[in-house]
Amino acid sequence: MTVTTIQVDKSTREKLAEFKMPGESFNDLLLRLYRSASERQLQDILMDNSDSFTLNEAREYVLKNG
Repeated sequence: MTVTTIQVDKSTREKLAEFKMPGESFNDLLLRLYRSASERQLQDILMDNSDSFTLNEAREYVLKNG
């Protein structure tokens, strides 16, 4: 595995450390946070109903437009 360095402020590192589980590396933490954010983003997309119709609206549309 190739390793790289990411520079962050000390306060940012301390905030990230609060989320670490015992024995977890920062690499593992960042991967876990990334996966969680990706899952949340997908959930938000799938649950977005801004372009959706209720069943009653769909029924009315079908009755009016065949």
